[in-house]
Amino acid sequence: MYCTNCGKEINTEKCPYCGHDSSAPQTPVNNNVFDEVPNSNAYNGNDVFNEVPNQQNASNYNNNYGNVPVQLQKPPLGMGWFKFLINFALIASGILNVITGIVYFTGASYEIIEAGMAAMVYEAYPELKILDVVMGIFSLVFAGFVIATRFLLAGYKKIGPIFLYVIYGFTLVINLVYIFVGAGILGVSVAQLIDTSTISSLIVSVAMLVINIVYFTKRRELFVK
Repeated sequence: MYCTNCGKEINTEKCPYCGHDSSAPQTPVNNNVFDEVPNSNAYNGNDVFNEVPNQQNASNYNNNYGNVPVQLQKPPLGMGWFKFLINFALIASGILNVITGIVYFTGASYEIIEAGMAAMVYEAYPELKILDVVMGIFSLVFAGFVIATRFLLAGYKKIGPIFLYVIYGFTLVINLVYIFVGAGILGVSVAQLIDTSTISSLIVSVAMLVINIVYFTKRRELFVK
């Protein structure tokens, strides 16, 4: 006959190779993560069973397959917004900041209203030209920062989401600074420089900051490099 434990051919009930005793009563092994416990209720004369966790086997399951109990495992979170950011939004934002920088340097925003207007505005308010040049430099540097953030996020770097928060936070702050400084140079109230597009831009910056903080906080375990 053959040993029921190691499979080798033997002539006695106790295997000389592995020591298994075929004559000894065998205890059935319970590998179920859940045990069935009889419920006090019955259905059509049959016992009703409730499934309760088997603590020992559940612990073994967690050791082999993760620390989250099987009944508490969550489905993976979607990454659609993340892909949109790295494949389109941040690239477009970098390009837009380059264009914005050129507009500040050349005074193109005034030229759109009327040809030669930039020269007249800067002649009347020379401090405004300094402000626009500073804003132009900032926009070009910021464009590089945005593109760098894109690659940090794509590489799942831990600092990537933090840089993204900085982008939207700085966008909000720099717009407010430009409005307040510009109002002081022109000698007008802040309310006179704020139009619908400015308000919309500020609201979008705040909303994007909040949305991204919530989004990446839920996925922080992905950005650990």
